[in-house]
Amino acid sequence: MTPRDLTNPKINPARLAVQAFRVTFGGVDTILRLSWLAALLLSMLQIFSNPIAPTVNEDGTELMIGGSDLVYFILMAFLALAVQAMIAIGWHRALLLGETHADRRFFLRFGKSELVYTFVALAMLIFFAMGLGMLPAAMDMAGGASFILAIFFLAGPILATLVVSRVSLVLVMIALGQPADLKECWEATKGNGARLASLYLMVGVPMAFLQFLFPVLLARVASLGLGLIGDVVISFIGTLVLMIVFCLLISAISLAYRELMNPKAVN
Repeated sequence: MTPRDLTNPKINPARLAVQAFRVTFGGVDTILRLSWLAALLLSMLQIFSNPIAPTVNEDGTELMIGGSDLVYFILMAFLALAVQAMIAIGWHRALLLGETHADRRFFLRFGKSELVYTFVALAMLIFFAMGLGMLPAAMDMAGGASFILAIFFLAGPILATLVVSRVSLVLVMIALGQPADLKECWEATKGNGARLASLYLMVGVPMAFLQFLFPVLLARVASLGLGLIGDVVISFIGTLVLMIVFCLLISAISLAYRELMNPKAVN
């Protein structure tokens, strides 16, 4: 597969952002079909595995997390990321290939594509976090005497954002069963780095707000003491909603891929 043409078409971030919201909330039935079973299993695991509560000293200070606790949290985080990868691949393929799995009541799959997608997404997340981690240093430098160093540290988050934005389409290539060709992805996104970053920002800000707001609302409901079954139901609903919101970003990446990489899309 090659880029649409040699001139590298320029995407319209605002138009694609609006379209991402439209196709996501218009396809909630497909997202629920792809995610409900995984969300239920993940919720039950979180509730019944009895996560270790932070231990507190007599003076109120929190003790350091033990090795077994740390392993538990790492495993749960990786499992959650793997579930997101499974749903992301399913939603990529639903948008671009029309695979809505309308004839299936249960959807649970984790193969080679999901594993590769998980590790590639994790690598992108780590790289982006490392770049973003330079932002506090840039702000401190800006308030001091070293303005040049402030610019240097500010370049880290900007560079990380542009690089991750340009290579993000490789995730769709993995989802569609194509070779993860970073060079092809980089060439296809030439001239669109800032536009892709703007698109992800337009989708990411409201997505982050919803992902913050909804758990807060559910925590208030959970504080009513509804019992174990009630906790599972609340966790299940919360996980489902977060999966739908997460698919906003997947929609944006899919739509950008359709614009720049010219797949045989149906939407």
